[in-house]
Amino acid sequence: MEDWFDSPIWLFTVHISILSFAAVGGGLALLMPDLQRFMVTEHHWLTNEEFIAAFTIGQAAPGPNFLYITLVGWRLAGFAGALLATFAVLVPPSLVVYAVLHFGESRISPRFQKAMREGLAPVSAGLMLAFGWVLCSHVDVNWRATAVTILTVAVLLRTRVNPVWLVAIGAALGVAGVVT
Repeated sequence: MEDWFDSPIWLFTVHISILSFAAVGGGLALLMPDLQRFMVTEHHWLTNEEFIAAFTIGQAAPGPNFLYITLVGWRLAGFAGALLATFAVLVPPSLVVYAVLHFGESRISPRFQKAMREGLAPVSAGLMLAFGWVLCSHVDVNWRATAVTILTVAVLLRTRVNPVWLVAIGAALGVAGVVT
């Protein structure tokens, strides 16, 4: 039984369960730099490329944003790992939300509720920014890739262009060999 608690899928599940409580920004923010550090740098369970590929596939597939967690679980321990990882990312925050809605909403003052909403918004934005930084630091390996990233962010911030078009342009640039 000791081997089970030292297994990658068990450690991953515990880590995801803990991080899911802090996933203020939703499933995407769960991919904090800490998760990348834990999976890639500390335990060497995945390479940066595999980690980013799992995230990319999870985002491209229809369904929830946290699908990459299921893919990482699958990579670590097959079908059982996928189920366990999905369970770990869904159940803890769902229980907290249920408890707050069921037991606490009527007892919490509207002023405190407003303060929580307004206070958690910058936390969520900071987590997303940290995730973007980690992702870019592993993907932007040359000046052309960095230029495409900066241009894409500028277009996203200044226009209402659908991000799918920017992803398609980036993919075309990659296929053409402009960005490697």
